[in-house]
Amino acid sequence: MDIIERLESQVVAGRRVMGKVMIDENEFFLLLDQLRQAVPAELHQARRVIQQRQEIILGAQDEAERVVATARERAEYLLSERGLTAEARYVGENVLRHAHDNADSAMIEMKRFAQQMLDDVEAAMNRNLSEIAEARSRLSD
Repeated sequence: MDIIERLESQVVAGRRVMGKVMIDENEFFLLLDQLRQAVPAELHQARRVIQQRQEIILGAQDEAERVVATARERAEYLLSERGLTAEARYVGENVLRHAHDNADSAMIEMKRFAQQMLDDVEAAMNRNLSEIAEARSRLSD
C-alpha cells in the first residue's frame, strides 16, 4: 500500500533522538486518516471477493450435483434399458425355443398320423384289391 510506504519513509527520514524518531505530526495524522479510509475500502473489497468466491463455489457445487444427478439418471436409464433388452431377449429366445420344440413335436405327430393314415389306406386298398381279385377269379370260373 502506498500509504504504508509513505509512513515508513517518514520514520526512515525522521530525526533520531536517543533511540527514538521524530516525524512531522501533521503528515503522520494525514497519512493515518488516509490509511483509516483505505482499510475499510480494502476490507470491503476483500469481503466482496470472498463473497464472490463463495458464490462461485456454491455455483460449482450446484453444477456438480446437477451433473452427477444427470449422470445417475442416464446410468439408471441405460441399465434399465439394457436390463429390459436383456430380459426381452431372454424371453424372446425362450419363446422361439418353445415354438421350435412345439413345431418339431407337431411335425413328428403329423408324420406319425400321416403314416398311420397311409397304412390304413394301404390296408383298405389291399383288402379291396384282394376282393377284386376274388371277384375276377369267380367270374373266370
